Amino acid sequence: KGVSYPDGVQADNGTLYIIYDYDRRGEKKILMCTFTEGDALAGRPVSGAWNPRIQVNQATGSP
Repeated sequence: KGVSYPDGVQADNGTLYIIYDYDRRGEKKILMCTFTEGDALAGRPVSGAWNPRIQVNQATGSP
């Protein structure tokens, strides 16, 4: 729902960091998830890096 511009990087330790916005006109959140390739291949958390929804920011103003 209202998700756009995912962007990501992979750290030297293998952790993937993906950042994206969520519900631009409603909740107005910037979120990040972290995981490893092993988590993705397993289809479930298998590492300590797994964190599916970290709030980075939330806008409070009107467009």
